[in-house]
Amino acid sequence: MNPRRVALITEATAGGVRRHLATLALGLKECGMEVTVFAALRRDLAFGDDIRRFRQSGIPVTVVPMVRALSPVGDSVALLALLRRIRPGMFDVVHTHSSKAGFLGRLVGRLRGVPVVVHSPHLFAFSYERHSLRRALYRRLERIAAPWTTRYLCVCEQEKTHGIEAELGGPDHFCVIPNGIPDSYFEISSDRREEGRVRLGAPPPTFLVGTAGRLTEQKGHRILLEAAARATAEVPQLRLVIAGEGPLRNSLEREICQRGLASVCALIGRVERWERWVPALDVFVLPSLWEGLPYALLEAMAAGLPVVATRTGGIEDVLEGGKAGWVVPPGNAGALADALVKLARDEALRKTLGQSARRRAWDCYRARTMVARHVACYERLLLFKGMRPSVGRQR
Repeated sequence: MNPRRVALITEATAGGVRRHLATLALGLKECGMEVTVFAALRRDLAFGDDIRRFRQSGIPVTVVPMVRALSPVGDSVALLALLRRIRPGMFDVVHTHSSKAGFLGRLVGRLRGVPVVVHSPHLFAFSYERHSLRRALYRRLERIAAPWTTRYLCVCEQEKTHGIEAELGGPDHFCVIPNGIPDSYFEISSDRREEGRVRLGAPPPTFLVGTAGRLTEQKGHRILLEAAARATAEVPQLRLVIAGEGPLRNSLEREICQRGLASVCALIGRVERWERWVPALDVFVLPSLWEGLPYALLEAMAAGLPVVATRTGGIEDVLEGGKAGWVVPPGNAGALADALVKLARDEALRKTLGQSARRRAWDCYRARTMVARHVACYERLLLFKGMRPSVGRQR
């Protein structure tokens, strides 16, 4: 039999969605499926590197002019572009990602009679939108699209709960498949620790804390700066590095100066080679105000770092309620500072947490597991539709 034909559609080509899409597309291809990517290019120029990898792997990529904001004209243009490219009988599965592509792609899947149409929200827009009118609009649009959706594929249980509470479907309408990272992230060597600390200007006895993520309100960097200011009063050797770029960079630089943290905190920009700096850290911190299941957290765990993260999205489940890392309330700078101070004073505890984190990531959050669960979900849904299993090459 022919391999399954899967269309992956996304407008959000930055951050975790970008990582998820790349891992899934390349993994499905390895499993013998025919994969086609439909994506916008506006979010992150680095997505161009992913496109090159896709095409080198034999995955066709079609650029679709989708934009993030609601735009009747722009959205109509994007819808027509997808309709021209996706014809009846071309695909067995349409898998959409995030809000904009989720609505347009599921509508196209419905209009073209695609047997299975699944959607990965990567956080429902209505679950974190603060403006009440926009929140109501996003919930309404998602309810319109719900009947076109064979299954919602969520990265964590909290995301599933939000969907059920919004009356998008019953529990059977949702499937939870956590994110996963490549095995190469488990091979980062601690031998590079001193090299990384020199690169970051953190000689002994510096207690080096780091985080990685886009510089946006979601990631809670302001809370982290407040926590760092409190913690340095008790741990003067603490230093903080923040990796990533984003719209808040200038305001964060000003806040660093206003808090007197210029000698304590460094914004190091985009990190292209994670393995060069992550072994240098003593603790990885994730102060996000809201999340799904962040890749930066999984990568830090794979490297064997002790972790302090906020109780939001799937983070508490990943960290086993504190067994594989410490969890603090989102937005609570005091609790975050206390956790950093305690870890700074207890090297044995840091080692224990780091080892537990690495085991947890290896057992539950590998890319091959994530891809295999997607394949199993597709096949189960297609079998329900009366389509016989494919003879795709399994990993």
